[in-house]
Amino acid sequence: MRSFVSLLALCLLLCFAAMSSSAEEKSGPQSLNNNPEIFSHLGTDGLIVASTNNWYLEEYDAWGRPVTGTLWKNGSIAEQTSWLYNDETQQVRTKITTSSTGSIEIEYDHFGNIVVTTITDVKGETLKKTTNVYNKKNMLEKTETEEDKNILLTQIDYNGDEISEKRMYRNDAPLITYSYRDSENWTETIFKDGKPVLTVDYENGERKK
Repeated sequence: MRSFVSLLALCLLLCFAAMSSSAEEKSGPQSLNNNPEIFSHLGTDGLIVASTNNWYLEEYDAWGRPVTGTLWKNGSIAEQTSWLYNDETQQVRTKITTSSTGSIEIEYDHFGNIVVTTITDVKGETLKKTTNVYNKKNMLEKTETEEDKNILLTQIDYNGDEISEKRMYRNDAPLITYSYRDSENWTETIFKDGKPVLTVDYENGERKK
């Protein structure tokens, strides 16, 4: 499975995919739709995409995997991304993106699922941390987010491969519960101060009057 790349890099790759249907290394910069202000170069050692004021460099390792990505804007580094992998596979283990505002670190499991996302400021202080837990079927069953001294918890139950109930809590106090009969029919219960205050039924995806 192809490794994850940064959202920016993915967008750039999609934009420039029309430049060539060949995987062969180009000998020089290529213009996009004959636009002289946008160039790209794809080689075995990495990718370069450049415009008048911005350019992006992504470097590959010996296995052709992105290991570092750097975005320049108006001559200054705006964002840097690094990827770590599980041994010699294409599976990303950790992705770290840093900018002038801080960093985002994403950890993945062996199935490619995001298990931990940590956002920090420029001083390294954690602003937000989200942890995901998956069941034996590789389905999300728990998400816990810590932010501003609050903990938001979501728990998901399944009936086979379908969600049967989803419960949300803030600091252990229930917020809302969704009880599903199927994907188009469910009951929504809203809580206040730990007690249910509103229950709404949905049929065929629409709220009942």
